[in-house]
Amino acid sequence: MPNLLDHPLLRITSPDGAAQTLTLPQTIHRMMQDGIASFDGLRPHQEHAWHSFLTQLAVIAVTAGGGIPESPDGWREAVAALTPDESDWKLIRDDFTKPAFMQPPAPDKEPAAKSGRRSLTPDQIDITFANKNFETKQNVIRDAEPDHWIYALITAQTMSAYGGAGHPAASRMNGGYSSRPAIGLAPQGGPGARLRRDLEILLQNRDRHAQDRPALLWTLPWTGAKSESLDPGELHPLYIEVCRRIRLIAGSRGRIEALRYSAAAPRVDSKSKNGVTGDPWTPLSAAKGALKPLHLNSGGFTPGLLTAVLLDRENWQLPALLKPSHQEIREGPMTLVAKGAAGGKCETNGYHFAQEIIHPPLLRAMADPERAKEALGIAEERRRQLRAVRGCLARAIETRMSGAEAGNEASDAYKTAARRRAAPPERTAEANFLRDLQEELAAAGDEARQAVRQEWLHGPEGPVQHGRLILAGTPARDQASAIRSEEEFESRIANHKNLPGYRAPEIPPIGRRQRTPLPEPGPGPAAALAPALSETLARAAAENPLILGRLKRMNPDDPQ
Repeated sequence: MPNLLDHPLLRITSPDGAAQTLTLPQTIHRMMQDGIASFDGLRPHQEHAWHSFLTQLAVIAVTAGGGIPESPDGWREAVAALTPDESDWKLIRDDFTKPAFMQPPAPDKEPAAKSGRRSLTPDQIDITFANKNFETKQNVIRDAEPDHWIYALITAQTMSAYGGAGHPAASRMNGGYSSRPAIGLAPQGGPGARLRRDLEILLQNRDRHAQDRPALLWTLPWTGAKSESLDPGELHPLYIEVCRRIRLIAGSRGRIEALRYSAAAPRVDSKSKNGVTGDPWTPLSAAKGALKPLHLNSGGFTPGLLTAVLLDRENWQLPALLKPSHQEIREGPMTLVAKGAAGGKCETNGYHFAQEIIHPPLLRAMADPERAKEALGIAEERRRQLRAVRGCLARAIETRMSGAEAGNEASDAYKTAARRRAAPPERTAEANFLRDLQEELAAAGDEARQAVRQEWLHGPEGPVQHGRLILAGTPARDQASAIRSEEEFESRIANHKNLPGYRAPEIPPIGRRQRTPLPEPGPGPAAALAPALSETLARAAAENPLILGRLKRMNPDDPQ
């Protein structure tokens, strides 16, 4: 049976584009050299599960062995020493009373083999997306490779939310209906550079007295009984958990299949700790008094959420791998990487990803509470200004669409439509919020910062100018409403207390534009036809006088 220590099961692509298949120790060694560009078969929502698994495994192995290995053989020795039997790294093990990779042993193999729920594809055991199977389809990886099963196992065992009775959640999350989002910093380079950086930081912060505690929980027997639940405080700080009872078997035609079993209680019971287990990638919220891991909703990693996590020290605690070191602050920039599935009731509400370049000014603010407070104040002021522009624009759109006079209220239908049309400038500014915020933080002195702010707010790419374009493209009830709406928008922007530095538009509102007089009409094509037409009408009137009477009734003011 394939063993991750000795059999090349992991398909990778190197930075030069070459495709290779590696063992687990070879993979860790190549990652430490930043020699892997991507993993074939690794799906986007599995990326953090795989990264955290490799990082935790490497830290546990180095802590137990005493130093970072310099060769694939050294990594094999360090990783193999973590289990009592090298067969514990087999992907399939016929004896269910023995552990297999990420698969806890069962007390009796015969009943377990008969009662398990069969899964034919790796995405059937993976975490689900959307309760109606719309967003990420299941049961589609029909010709699965071994690494598909490896990634699905790791993701299911370390990232799963509560899936109904008998399917407990992983421990490193804020409740069973939550998820395990991750936010960290990455240096320049590929995925291996990030792994080495995380490894070095975790080794600096390691608890040497915890190395004898259980770390690889799939090596421990588990029947699913409540009495077997483990306290996270009694485990290695970076324990690799298994939250589901799953065993892989050799199915028909030699294909891998999975058997799933129910559990009466979670393997690691973190409920009393609110899911706070020392996860080095997950921020902790202190907004309601008790620390809780970040719960990611369907909105994902919004700029507002990321700004609060990075700068609001009263309500958020940075995880270990989101804290920049002094060297990183000096050398910068770093890349902020945020990944996670949004939690839901027996489902997930989409996978979310965000990435942002973080320059030294913001890195310094993240490391200094006083600077963080100052930067947070700037961010909040910018957000208030965006809301002010949206409010001014919405009122002007109401006037333009409804034709309401000044002081009169538009109907609810017009107000709803106006609020919807007024949203794009704020959304556009929010998309680049952290980038623009860092430009202001990097400016030297109050005057320079004020100039950056004015350009951001009133410049040609700013929300005020965007609002003018939105207003001009909104259908008007009549010409008077169009004039009033543009003048109202300019007046509200110019006089709003939160929007200093008003700049008049390059093209003034309709009511203030100088009208160009129309040219005098000259002789057109009809003038050349007039003599012939008159002669024809005269001849017809002579033949039939009634025609002349009809023409006079059509134009009674014509003396002719």
